Amino acid sequence: MFTTIRRLVLVVALGSATTFSFSAALQDQKLDRAIEGVWCTSVDEGKSCLGYEEYKNGKITVCGGETSTGAPALVEGRYNIRGSRSCTLITASNEPSMKPGSQICIDILHIDQTSLQFRYASIENMEMQLSPEGGAPDKGMPMYRVPPVQMSCRETGK
Repeated sequence: MFTTIRRLVLVVALGSATTFSFSAALQDQKLDRAIEGVWCTSVDEGKSCLGYEEYKNGKITVCGGETSTGAPALVEGRYNIRGSRSCTLITASNEPSMKPGSQICIDILHIDQTSLQFRYASIENMEMQLSPEGGAPDKGMPMYRVPPVQMSCRETGK
């Protein structure tokens, strides 16, 4: 089950491509503005995407891959940023292990105009646990910024 969740990277991490630059030192409102947009979960540096996360006005939509039941995945939530930590409260999900009321927090290690690195900080009220392979403490897990039109899976079944 964790593999499915990991594939989707159903976390809170961070749409249009921009020309500004950020650093890991961004926090609070500045980080909140920097994280807005669409991000791609990828194992090949963003060339192909396993899933997407869209951050916009305190709301997150995560889609791509499939749930543990084989259905196309779609998860929605509300996120907030304090310091360099982003926490998401799940409000809707078709993944049985991620029920509304569940929460995932990540620490954002680095963010710039094209990518971000994060590590899981906590997972609450879900039928899964943090895995030691969930991002190396020093390096983290990458995501890549993509144009909003690339996120073609916003609705289940697309």
